[in-house]
Amino acid sequence: AAARARLRDVLEVVQRDGVRTFEPAVLNDLVRFGRAEEVVERLRWLVGVVDGPLVRAHFGHAVAVADGDPDALQVVVGDYEALDVLAYAAEAAAELGELLQRRGEGRLATAAMQRSTELATRAGGLRTPPLARGAGVEPLTAREREVALLAAGGRSSREIADVLYLSTRTVETHLAR
Repeated sequence: AAARARLRDVLEVVQRDGVRTFEPAVLNDLVRFGRAEEVVERLRWLVGVVDGPLVRAHFGHAVAVADGDPDALQVVVGDYEALDVLAYAAEAAAELGELLQRRGEGRLATAAMQRSTELATRAGGLRTPPLARGAGVEPLTAREREVALLAAGGRSSREIADVLYLSTRTVETHLAR
């Protein structure tokens, strides 16, 4: 909240002073910190005023996040990567992973988070607040949690398999997850 308030203060100064080339970056920072809906229209206007691919990428980012559109967000990741703005590409990939996870698309979410990690590594081991949001452990399914708790209680894979009527291989797969 404090970062967003500070960004709004900076944005006010930038807009007052007419620094149009810097304004898209500040607006994109607001997108990165969860306020995409607030900035879409201003970025739409800036696309017509500020020349260059980065302002278009920022606009695409804002629209994709505001709409919750994973396909558009995937395009944004590619756009940022093509522009060699790997920090933004990594963050957009993390946002994509979060969005896909909320939609129950675990495999695609995992792939997006792996891409985010790869991009952040290419950017020099980048660590930013938006990337930290996605760095948490993926939630376990009820069965995975059940297996993990039995294992934590000291039971072997074979014992867990017998108790839950599973194969040992299935138990080991759950434990690996």
